[in-house]
Amino acid sequence: MQTAEPIKLLCQTLDVSRAGYYAHRYKPERHRCQQDQKLLPLLRQEFEASRKSYGSPRLQVALRRQGHPCGKNEVSSILQTRGRSGRKESEDLCHEHTNPMTPPFANRRWI
Repeated sequence: MQTAEPIKLLCQTLDVSRAGYYAHRYKPERHRCQQDQKLLPLLRQEFEASRKSYGSPRLQVALRRQGHPCGKNEVSSILQTRGRSGRKESEDLCHEHTNPMTPPFANRRWI
């Protein structure tokens, strides 16, 4: 925002003080966010190396092996906020059937 008037209007609309707005705007980033930003490139690299199949437990183990201590829930939280996840359930299904609704025994001959 370029001038004080829109900020004044914004603060009045949201019922916050201008001092509170500026205090929040220039507040330093939380330690957890900084740590997440450091882990994110490492997680992306491991996730891509696993052909997008590793979930949070395996990614956590991989990062620990590289010397980056982190928890399973921390890795899971980072993945969820970035919209990443491991292999989907549908990818684990057998692909020999053309119609996913057709059971594997549909073409069998029953005696």
